[in-house]
Amino acid sequence: MKRGGRSRPVFGTTPGRMRLVADWATRRTRADRRELLWRKIHAERAALADDLAGLGDRQWETQSLCEESTVRQVPAHLTAGAPDR
Repeated sequence: MKRGGRSRPVFGTTPGRMRLVADWATRRTRADRRELLWRKIHAERAALADDLAGLGDRQWETQSLCEESTVRQVPAHLTAGAPDR
């Protein structure tokens, strides 16, 4: 807060210290969100694998809703750039 042209600390901390605390809290929150996102991604990958596990050869070669792709090509496309994390 500024009072009379001088800055004074809020709650007994310096502005630099407040920034460090805020940065640490933000990083932790981002890390937590990232971890939650990866859990969801892994769950979706497992569900997709379960859905596709029962397909026969003929079903894999069926035309998908994507005009130029077979059912086999669609999950390959979806997972091609995915890290293994």
